[in-house]
Amino acid sequence: MKNKSLLKASLILIFLTVFFGSPSITNVIRAQELPTEELEATVSATPPPAPINPVNLTLSPINIILETDPEEPVTSLIKILNNSLEEEYLELELQKFTADSIGSKPIIQEFNDNDHEQSWVSFDQDKFSVKPKEWKTIKVTFTPPADASLSYYYAILVKRQVAVDEQSSSVLTGVPAILMLTTVRSPFAKFELQLSEFLTTKKIYEFLPANFEVTIKNSGNTHIAPLGNIFIDRGETKDVAILSLNKEKGLILPGSERTYTVEWAEGFPFFEKNNEGEVESSTLKWNFSEFDKFRLGKYTAHLLFIYDNGERDIPVESKISFWVIPWRLILVVFFLVTFTIIGILIPILFVIKKLTKKNTKPELAKDGGSLPPIHQSSL
Repeated sequence: MKNKSLLKASLILIFLTVFFGSPSITNVIRAQELPTEELEATVSATPPPAPINPVNLTLSPINIILETDPEEPVTSLIKILNNSLEEEYLELELQKFTADSIGSKPIIQEFNDNDHEQSWVSFDQDKFSVKPKEWKTIKVTFTPPADASLSYYYAILVKRQVAVDEQSSSVLTGVPAILMLTTVRSPFAKFELQLSEFLTTKKIYEFLPANFEVTIKNSGNTHIAPLGNIFIDRGETKDVAILSLNKEKGLILPGSERTYTVEWAEGFPFFEKNNEGEVESSTLKWNFSEFDKFRLGKYTAHLLFIYDNGERDIPVESKISFWVIPWRLILVVFFLVTFTIIGILIPILFVIKKLTKKNTKPELAKDGGSLPPIHQSSL
């Protein structure tokens, strides 16, 4: 009987163990399968679901320019500020870029199988998290091989990490980028710029601003930044205005053209721009303290820029002419002057006419009759 009770108790214990498990045994197995350190690493490496709000970051610098010799690594630091109120889980993605048709905006593209320069760039961290209102510093290294030469252009995209379960869904995020322009020194480097076009958007302006477009072509094989000025003359009066060309030091990539727009807005009066930066032809700004900047007549714009060809500065020059004729203001002044003159002349003419009429009245005789006409006797 005792044996039957013991057997019954054993069966009940086995039943409970199978269906509910033993806490001590289960914990030991889990600890062996996934240690605590590994568990923590897995949690930190797996990003949470990305926020719906667009990413809000500040990147510094916006452009990186590196120059080195073959097989000589060169490094730079990029800094990322998280402007949002939530922790951001970010990653860096490397792509390449070229210039657009006017050379002012980059066209970012993915690397293809023949782009070996993708492996020349590395980061000390390519996945990381940034707490709210904190900066994160990443070191980027460019290591060109022995056969590398001339220029290579990279775009470092800073994007949110995407969780595995989100890869098939769309997440609203912005992707800011840092442009990195690299040069590997080579005896075959060619620095050459050519002026393609220098013109004004109009030949006749009613009022300023006047806009100039300078299109420069890079016929060399490495990027160059032209620097110069546009000098405005009026007849014998030189340097009425001096305008800066490419004061932002924008680079022109090899084989591409870039158009720089330069504005001359120092006039009285002048057309004011709206919030979109467009000139409103119906909005004139009158600042009478700048009355000495009234523009009228024929002007000459003299372009002069230089570039370094590796040995010396090369100057490039060109001239164009244009007119500033405030025709509506001239018409108003003309009519005002005309009406003023007419208003002054009419009373004067009236007085003159009255005086003339009074002086030409026939003289009356003493008896009230008119004097007889005088006849000359003939001999």
